[in-house]
Amino acid sequence: MRVNSNYYTQILNSINATQETLQADTLQLSTGRRVNSDSDDPTAASLEVGNLASTADAAQYEQNISSTQSLLQSASSALSSVVTNLTSAISQGVEAANGTMTAAQQTQIAATISGLRDQIIGLANTSVQGVYLFGGTASSTPPFALNANPATGVSYSGNNGVNAVPVGDNQTVQTNVPGDQIFASSSGNVMQSMTDLINAVQANSTSGIEAATGELQNAVNAVSLQQEFYSGASNQLTSENTSLQTETVSLKSQENNLVGADVATVATNMTLSQTSEQAALEALAKVAPMSLLNYLQ
Repeated sequence: MRVNSNYYTQILNSINATQETLQADTLQLSTGRRVNSDSDDPTAASLEVGNLASTADAAQYEQNISSTQSLLQSASSALSSVVTNLTSAISQGVEAANGTMTAAQQTQIAATISGLRDQIIGLANTSVQGVYLFGGTASSTPPFALNANPATGVSYSGNNGVNAVPVGDNQTVQTNVPGDQIFASSSGNVMQSMTDLINAVQANSTSGIEAATGELQNAVNAVSLQQEFYSGASNQLTSENTSLQTETVSLKSQENNLVGADVATVATNMTLSQTSEQAALEALAKVAPMSLLNYLQ
C-alpha cells in the first residue's frame, strides 16, 4: 500500500499550525492580553497607546491631589488653632478691662497675650516637609517674624502669589491664600490687633483694650473665612479625585476591551487545539512508517 506524500505533508503542516496556535494561546493566558505585539492587532495596539497615556495622566493628577490634600489639611488645622488663640486673647483682654487688675496682674496678662501672639506667629509659619504654607509662592523660608519696625510688630517676607495644582487636562485648583491676606487683612488684621491689645494692656487703657478686643473679633471672623477657603479647596480636590478614580476604572475597562484576552475562550480553544494536535500526531505515527516504506521501495 502506497501513501500519498501530500497527505503526510498535510499532517505535518497541521501539526505545525496547531503548535503555533497553542503557543499564541499560551502567551495570551500567561499575559492576560490578546495583543502582545503590534502585529497581533495594529489598530488596537495604536488605540492602547492613547489609553495608557490617559491612564498615566489620571494617575499623576491623583498623586497631585493626594500630596496637596495634606497641605490643605495642615493649613486648615493651623488656622483653627489661630482662631483658638485669638479667642483666648479676647478673653484675656476682657479680663484686663474689668478694672480690678493690679499692675502685676496687668503685666502678667500682657505677657500671656504676647505668648499667644508668639504662638500665632509660629502657626503662621507652619510648614509641611519644608514647604511654608502661608508665604504665597515664597514657600522655602518662614514668612513671618517679630519686628519692632512695622506697627503690627510682625513683618511679612512672603509674597502675594498663589499656588494651583493640576487636577485634569487644562484644569487647576487654587491651593493657598497669601499670608498677608490671612493675617494682615484690612477686614481683620491678626498681627495688628494682637499688638494693639498687648500695648493697651501694658498701658492699662480700658478704652484701648476694648478697641483691641473688637479688632480681634474682626480678625477671628477674617481668619475663619479664610479657613473656609481651605476646607472648600479640600472638598473640591476630593470631588476631583473621585472623578479621576471613576475615569481610571473606565480606562482600565477600555484597555481590557482593546487588548485583553478572553481567558475562557482561549482556554477552550487550547483544549480543542491540544485534542487536534494529539489526533494529528497519532495519524502521523501511522503514516510515517508507510511513507518510509514507500521511499525504500
